[in-house]
Amino acid sequence: MRIELSINNLLRLALACLGIFLIYHVILKILGGSLGTEQFILLLLSGVLAHLYYLTKEIYYLKGEFAQFKKVLNSLAADFKAHLKSHL
Repeated sequence: MRIELSINNLLRLALACLGIFLIYHVILKILGGSLGTEQFILLLLSGVLAHLYYLTKEIYYLKGEFAQFKKVLNSLAADFKAHLKSHL
């Protein structure tokens, strides 16, 4: 769990650095000189891929939490049904 947190923090830091680098080059492009078009597109694509990786990890984490919630809810439903049967 601790390693996963540090990996997530490193990914967030890398994505933030990439965003700052991208903003810097956009400003340079507006002012007249910057990376070539192909390099700029590759920079954008790598940013999108990094963000996609981060979002995928978050979705899998939420799916795991939902599965745990579902187990608890099913257990509660079974207890409730057993309680109702005991009163009938």
